[in-house]
Amino acid sequence: MSGKPYEFVFDERLGVLRPLLHVDYESMTESQQQDFELGCQEVLAAIPEKIRDWETEYLHRFEQLQTAEDDRDFVRLSEELNRISSILSDLNLLYLHIEGNYLGANVTA
Repeated sequence: MSGKPYEFVFDERLGVLRPLLHVDYESMTESQQQDFELGCQEVLAAIPEKIRDWETEYLHRFEQLQTAEDDRDFVRLSEELNRISSILSDLNLLYLHIEGNYLGANVTA
């Protein structure tokens, strides 16, 4: 623990910071709560761009899958699509956890 009631830890897999509370939210001072909320808003602001990036990567891999020349390429690309899908899901869940609402149907629209 950093000595602070919260911290923001970089999640390598998702490419964004994740809020981490070390105490109950209600036990923080009003100033600490405001600082924490500001940090959470900054995390929320970064998530749609990350989702757009991963959706672009997903579509690129999907196009490659359509023209896969052998079973090995097909399996490799399918595994990459699964990994990207998992990241997209976790980014949406993180957004939901912080904001309390789903991000929306499609951030690329």
